[in-house]
Amino acid sequence: MSRMEHHNPTNKKLLEIKEIKLTFLDYGVQVNRGIKRDITRHIAKYYGHNIRARERIYDSQYNRYAVPLDAILLNEVRAYSGKTKFFQISLKNVGSIIITDEEKIDRSATTSPANLNSAIKQKFWAFREDLSSFILKEKQDIWGKIPRIATFMNPLFVAINRLVNYQEVPVSFWKQLEEEKETKHWKYIQLLSQLSKSYVVIKDGKTFIGEELERLIEKYQDSSKVSEVVAGIIYAERLQDLVHDFQLRSIANYVYLPRTYYSDALDYGENIRVPEKHLLRKHFLNNSRGTYQEKHMIYLENTLSELVNRKCLEKEEKNKKKVVFGEEDLWQRLYNHREQVLGQVEVAEVIS
Repeated sequence: MSRMEHHNPTNKKLLEIKEIKLTFLDYGVQVNRGIKRDITRHIAKYYGHNIRARERIYDSQYNRYAVPLDAILLNEVRAYSGKTKFFQISLKNVGSIIITDEEKIDRSATTSPANLNSAIKQKFWAFREDLSSFILKEKQDIWGKIPRIATFMNPLFVAINRLVNYQEVPVSFWKQLEEEKETKHWKYIQLLSQLSKSYVVIKDGKTFIGEELERLIEKYQDSSKVSEVVAGIIYAERLQDLVHDFQLRSIANYVYLPRTYYSDALDYGENIRVPEKHLLRKHFLNNSRGTYQEKHMIYLENTLSELVNRKCLEKEEKNKKKVVFGEEDLWQRLYNHREQVLGQVEVAEVIS
């Protein structure tokens, strides 16, 4: 993954960025060339060469012009076949340069490099989170069955098992258990009470089984199976709570790793086969901090194996090399809904 220019506002670990020639749309005959030169210099000096200016828009309220700015990112997708494609990702309206009626740049009103940086990251991660949300929802039934996720969410399994056995449990019990064992049983109970359907009801100092949890208990007749299902629902609906409030950052890789693959596959337009090591390394660089080491490869290989076991990704060997490709049903659903997943992000292949 190449590093960006010093002034480039994008986080170095988001994407592979190649220098792109700055292009300008024609402003029309009434725009003097001096201001076009000033805008070009301002972008090069403060923003970086992956920022593109569009045709300026007149703001009658303030008697000035605004020049909208787009960010252009490049994504490299390497297929096992040996063919590498580059895709240009356009993020619209990440900032603007303000031009006064005297044809000068108003620095105080123009988007600052820091704010431009924030806008780029916000739009880029919003696109990636849309893809994550789609995968989370489509594969909701597998998350609670993954051993590592179940292990980290063990207090949830304990809490559901006790509710199944006792029907109602005092709030004081959960709080005392959490204090004595330094676990998050009460925190999980609170989270269950906040889900879109009624899993747990907290009332009069007690916790009760909600209607949806009661339905699952009747359906499966097995508290372990019910716990798996509920864990999958929480993972799919409240992953960010698990990551930030419960400090379970590592379990996010179970959706971020397939997101890395399917994002590239959507750009490529095919359910492509990619070298396993290339995919794992790219995932690490896009989603992690620190220096890539062999120990990270071992951990991610285990994560990938569990995802393959649960039919979220597929893997095979070709000429003694491991390659990864998409699970066909999930890939087809993603491809059929690609406009919904991509949102307002524009992706186009770069012809070299």
